[in-house]
Amino acid sequence: SNPDECERINGTIEVNASGGTGSLEYSLDNLTYSPTSYFGNLPAGSYDLTVRDEIGCLATAVIIVESTPVIEVDMVDITPPDCFMTNGVVTVGTAGGTGDIAYSLNGSPYQTEATFENLAPGEYVLLVQDNLACEHSYNFVIDIPLCPIYIPNVIIPNNDINNDVFKIGTHPEYLVGVLKYYIYDRWGELVYIAENFSIHDYGGIWWDGSFNDGMAEIGVYTYLIEVEHPNGTIEIYAGDVTLLR
Repeated sequence: SNPDECERINGTIEVNASGGTGSLEYSLDNLTYSPTSYFGNLPAGSYDLTVRDEIGCLATAVIIVESTPVIEVDMVDITPPDCFMTNGVVTVGTAGGTGDIAYSLNGSPYQTEATFENLAPGEYVLLVQDNLACEHSYNFVIDIPLCPIYIPNVIIPNNDINNDVFKIGTHPEYLVGVLKYYIYDRWGELVYIAENFSIHDYGGIWWDGSFNDGMAEIGVYTYLIEVEHPNGTIEIYAGDVTLLR
């Protein structure tokens, strides 16, 4: 018998029998007989071989068709890239298989190293292959990383363009929604409120140091800001901002 490789149902049994009266016939189930002593396209398993001659004399044997170790991906360790970078890293672990293992990612040429570098966010198809060309595929996703949100700690509304408004920021291509944007004075009174706008909004939605149609007093104010990242992650920021003139 030869093993069933890679679960392809390609095991074989070849019988060498002699003796008996007349021609011989062969069966693996003692029901269906054939003059052919070769059996192919067999899955791994145990087979009850029977050989009979023309007068019904039988010879039997139990034949085992083994299987080669199935190759599987048992670990994919993902280090996501930095914000809008292509420096992600994936390391693969496998189990089973025969001989050396080769790796391919999204149709790339097979390599012997189990690590792939310089990866961007996206969907990936990993193929692993052993020496018998047994193959296994594994799909995974590298998520878009959370880009940092930058929050100033001073606002100086003197119309010189620098820090005239209390505007938070991030990478220009990173689409963040500002769900809540609240400014409080030191007594906890709500000074300014805005909701549901883009972090890249450059209009008059950011606090400019005013209160009740006039200029707020110089001092320290508190903010509460809730943002939603492109992947749906919600983050809340709270802290102090100093208003100067």
